Amino acid sequence: MIGEIGLFSPDKKRTQTLICDIDCELYTMTDDMMFRLCYQDPGLGFYFMKLVVGRLQRDIEREQAAPNGCP
Repeated sequence: MIGEIGLFSPDKKRTQTLICDIDCELYTMTDDMMFRLCYQDPGLGFYFMKLVVGRLQRDIEREQAAPNGCP
């Protein structure tokens, strides 16, 4: 799964860019579709919340560990 942070951010901004090495099939989901799914299944909403927070924490830890603030 990619781009989920952008679904939850106020300005819909993604935090990374992805480039595929091979042909692949992508499925898209709007924030409205995501919110409807989370409303129907609150457990899914908690899963995404944990996923987003975990990725943001790893990004912060990676940035703090980088010498001179370089990623």
